[in-house]
Amino acid sequence: MGGMTDATPVDVRAEQRYRDALAAFRRGDNAACRQISEEMLSESAASQSARGQALSHLNLSRADFRDGAYASGVAHALAADAHAVACGADDLRITALHMRAELTRAAGDYATAVPMYEQLLADDEARGDEAALAMEHYNLGSVLLQTGDLEGARAHLQRSLELCPAKPGQIRYTLLGYAGWLARAGDPHRAGKVLGAVENHLETIGEILDPAEAAELASHVTVGRERDATAFEKGREAGRSITLEDAQALVG
Repeated sequence: MGGMTDATPVDVRAEQRYRDALAAFRRGDNAACRQISEEMLSESAASQSARGQALSHLNLSRADFRDGAYASGVAHALAADAHAVACGADDLRITALHMRAELTRAAGDYATAVPMYEQLLADDEARGDEAALAMEHYNLGSVLLQTGDLEGARAHLQRSLELCPAKPGQIRYTLLGYAGWLARAGDPHRAGKVLGAVENHLETIGEILDPAEAAELASHVTVGRERDATAFEKGREAGRSITLEDAQALVG
């Protein structure tokens, strides 16, 4: 895997600015994410740092993701991949594919996203990266929910749940997927309870969901209410007073 061997000062600065922009994205400050990334892209292009340009394009794809500019986001992800090839950074190629999958998923093209996530899982398996596997099993499970493959979705969500200890923070997303599975499997009260715990946790830590996950959460609510609105909302309210560990016990 490509990495930071023989890193230039610009590459080192790009890594730090990449982390800064990513943190801004995760707290919902998309303007800061975009500004940091555009500044770093200009600096990296001027110094001909392929890794710096790849990193900058990755976060610009995230900024477009948040803004719903999916075609532009895919273009940035492809540009990131091209620069990653130029510097032999296999790690960044994987992240670029992940962003293409996320953007495709957010655009609602779930069938096209499925093989992308399957490729990501294969790459993670080859590297033995359990943290990445925990995330991508969840992602594929969530996409399969949207395609109506409940059996496949549950298998991937269960595997993600088993791997969550390898990736701190993953459990909230995996439980979000499980809430959607429970709603579709005909258990609206338990679905609401798990979802309520996840929503309360996200509000407590001040995290804003990615666009794809926000749309999927809305779909889980719609399905839960269609199954039994009273049972779903009662569960959702009860879930706001339990921990994620309690919610995990409801699906484990």
